[in-house]
Amino acid sequence: LAPALDREGDRGSNEWGVTPSLSASGRPMIANDPHLGLDTPSTFYPIHLKGGSMDVYGEGFAGIPGVILGHNKFIAWGATTNPMDVTDTFIEQLIADPSSPSGLAIVHEGVREPVEAIPETFRVNTLGAGVVEVPPGGGIPEATLVVPRRNNGPLVFANVAASMGVSVQFTGFSATREVETFLRWNRARNLGEFMEGLQSFDFGSQNWAYADVHGNLAYFTSGEMPLREDLEAGAVDGLPPFFVRDGTGGNEWLPVAHPQPNQAVPYEILPPDEMPQVVNPPAGWFVNANNDPAGTTLDN
Repeated sequence: LAPALDREGDRGSNEWGVTPSLSASGRPMIANDPHLGLDTPSTFYPIHLKGGSMDVYGEGFAGIPGVILGHNKFIAWGATTNPMDVTDTFIEQLIADPSSPSGLAIVHEGVREPVEAIPETFRVNTLGAGVVEVPPGGGIPEATLVVPRRNNGPLVFANVAASMGVSVQFTGFSATREVETFLRWNRARNLGEFMEGLQSFDFGSQNWAYADVHGNLAYFTSGEMPLREDLEAGAVDGLPPFFVRDGTGGNEWLPVAHPQPNQAVPYEILPPDEMPQVVNPPAGWFVNANNDPAGTTLDN
């Protein structure tokens, strides 16, 4: 628990920006240091992509098309991490259920819901023998147990004798479209096109720094923030989301009823215009170093 309790940590990304009124050139400026460790393989790789309507420089991920952080001839952008709460952990009432394909079910508001079993095959490279399939047993499971209600999240602990399980719900467990964001930004020419691309950055919440040749400086947050039924009703039911929540009812992510532009996850989310953001800040600058912009996550 020591790393979680350490409030004096000095790790993390940083970024800042100034408007034309504060720069010597009369143009907006941004600076960004993603501040990641030098791993092998590296997280980022320098890239210059040029072809057709694309001429973009920056850093990319291995195997992902496009530049993730960088600039073209019209816009520039950078990022730090935003600790938005997009994951909940639930104590489930878990029972044996012969009618379920996995033989297990959770109980939600008195109704049984089957737990699904996704078959798994694990393979390893062995010196002299090539790729070898590892049989189930010990710490190797035959299948991953999935709770459909939890955005198809896994059941990470199960004790049928105690009628208890622990599941995890995360916005990134369903299909999302972050690659589309970067392909749009690589070709973007103005703030409007950058904001259109932002709508496809569905999970992995970030603080984005933006500047363009038209004189604009902006800061945006991204990611689809799920809305919890008890919090939207104005009170916490049981334990708040930063603890383990009650999976039998009262703490659910609300099913989507008001879909936002290009929304991916099947739950109600915070509308984009309610996300922290500023365009051409009146102060003439902004700064962020993995800060929680709304002040509601790191201090609960």
